[in-house]
Amino acid sequence: MPKQSTMVNRLDAADVTELAPGLHKVEWIPDTRFPLCGTFVFHLEDYTIGYVLRNDLLNDARVKFVGLRQPHPLEPKIELRIQTVSNSPFTLVLESLRKRKAALSLLRARFKAAVGAAPVVQTADGVLFHSDEAKSLDPMGVSMVGGDVEGTAGSAAGGGFSSLLR
Repeated sequence: MPKQSTMVNRLDAADVTELAPGLHKVEWIPDTRFPLCGTFVFHLEDYTIGYVLRNDLLNDARVKFVGLRQPHPLEPKIELRIQTVSNSPFTLVLESLRKRKAALSLLRARFKAAVGAAPVVQTADGVLFHSDEAKSLDPMGVSMVGGDVEGTAGSAAGGGFSSLLR
């Protein structure tokens, strides 16, 4: 008899990948009690991006307070509350997002350069090797295509490491 999943309350995958009609990815809710204060609501996001933004904003001297919460574990949204000293919260959050995007672009470029410099080979049985280690392998199980190395298992699954970086 098959076991029933214990995650009965789990969200459907389609619910966490598509925004509902009329809903924006980011909402701004101003705080009427304090100037230069309010809450950004990020839909279809979790703590991953929230912690990055929060930590970046906490290191900024122009920020007085930053808080992060997820209203409910089954709701795919986070709330980032921010109060600034003199600048607009929009400006500081956008600046933080731009800095993180630039840092991730640099990381991606460095990763691509490292993969290009030392390509990884995937054999037909799915085993990964660096190209210099793979010279002793059976050439029928390993193929190199356009600088990216793919085996039969890699091409059947969608195309090696290039597909991960697109």
